[in-house]
Amino acid sequence: GPSPTLRGVPAMLDEFSPVQPIDLVAGRDRLEAAVCAAPGANGIVIRPGLVHGRGGGIPELLVGWAHQHGVGTYVATNETITWPMVDVDDLAALVTQVLRSGRSGQLVHAIAEPAVAVTEIAAAADVAAGGPGRAKGWPLNQAGLALGPAFAEALATSQRVRGLEAPAFGWRPTRPGVLQDLRRGSYRTRSARAAS
Repeated sequence: GPSPTLRGVPAMLDEFSPVQPIDLVAGRDRLEAAVCAAPGANGIVIRPGLVHGRGGGIPELLVGWAHQHGVGTYVATNETITWPMVDVDDLAALVTQVLRSGRSGQLVHAIAEPAVAVTEIAAAADVAAGGPGRAKGWPLNQAGLALGPAFAEALATSQRVRGLEAPAFGWRPTRPGVLQDLRRGSYRTRSARAAS
């Protein structure tokens, strides 16, 4: 959920930070506690950042918006929103390692990039859609009408998140970051804008 702020910048969160789930994931904290405490089970919680890679996830949505709007678009409450990111293949590698050697009750953040600027992700999505790399904000109230208020709020939530536990599993993310993936990787599409 949204984190406490230090002079307007979200504090860096980790596995030991208190959570304040936003509406879209309300109750997740109680579900995680139940998983970790489940009797007779090896309950482990893995919290991934926003997942990218293989042309999917939220970045795919942003590429679609870039096609639709003619410019990279992000849901804006301000221009300093950041998202923690992880590539889907790096996430799969961590899940495999945690399943092999994790302890019941463990909470692990799967974060390769703790705080990527959403303005930069939207600009890179514009490049993936064949544009020059521009980005503009979509006012939260307008986005809420189109996407639903809970989803729009989630996209406008700024977080800075690191994983303190994942390195103990020998996890080292190796895949390209979200900006490189959008500009030169799995999201590149043939676009009418690129041909014009």
